[in-house]
Amino acid sequence: MPLLLSLGGLLGFVLYEKYIPTNPFINLGIFGNHTASITYLSNFLHGMILWTLLYYLPLYYEAVKGMTPTQAGIAVFPETFTVAPASLIMGILVSRMGHYRWGVWSGWLLTTLGMGLLYLLDVNTSTFCWVVLNLVGGLGIGLLFSAMAFAIQASAFATGEDMGFAISMFTFFRALGTVCIPSLLLQQESHPELTSFRQLASQLAARSSKIH
Repeated sequence: MPLLLSLGGLLGFVLYEKYIPTNPFINLGIFGNHTASITYLSNFLHGMILWTLLYYLPLYYEAVKGMTPTQAGIAVFPETFTVAPASLIMGILVSRMGHYRWGVWSGWLLTTLGMGLLYLLDVNTSTFCWVVLNLVGGLGIGLLFSAMAFAIQASAFATGEDMGFAISMFTFFRALGTVCIPSLLLQQESHPELTSFRQLASQLAARSSKIH
């Protein structure tokens, strides 16, 4: 329900900005460009994927692999230590080549492949395997950081829109795709599984009664 209310409030805000004020707070004209609109949506998904990995991969390492919190923090290095170098390399290559589309396509290819490979993670996955599996997604996410930023700048330059506004909305959509939606999905999927265990079901029921 809170998520639906927030979506309704967001829709109401967009309608207000479009039809009522003479000087709107948000320039909606930039969203009329197909490249910008697709990039903003992609950036939202990019933020969702990034923060979901950073929040829930440690949960896998602790709950499934039996690691301590410190060990789980070290275990996410395949993502955290590949994102920044990949983003830097992409920025250098695009600056020299003058083309960014190949970076967007290759970044999403590696990201999609990396997310699919995570399906192979289970309790018996060896250390070498989960490190390699996580490297693919980390590289893809890092490439997208720079590639999509170039796409937004190119779109704003081509349409004559304000560059500062375009970049600020780019940052906003990445922040919007944080952990709220992934958390909701995780709770919806895990609750039926948890309640199938009698002891956990009683504890969840007791906690729910205290909240209400």
